Amino acid sequence: MRTTIIMLAGFALLAAFLAAAPKMGGRRTAALVFAILWLLVTLANLYIGTTHGYTVMQEAPIFLLLFGVPAAAAL
Repeated sequence: MRTTIIMLAGFALLAAFLAAAPKMGGRRTAALVFAILWLLVTLANLYIGTTHGYTVMQEAPIFLLLFGVPAAAAL
């Protein structure tokens, strides 16, 4: 359930960046800034997972899903 909530938050953040795209210099810039910010957020989520007893190998597929799906939608 937590993965779904985080992914939905990613799509909501993407929508906010795309709505602000005209003020940021266009959709390409907004998508790039979103992707960088979303990478940092998902890396923080990976770190939190590893501090709660999961290994990086256990968290890696979730990280790829959480980062990859919204980032692919942005691009």
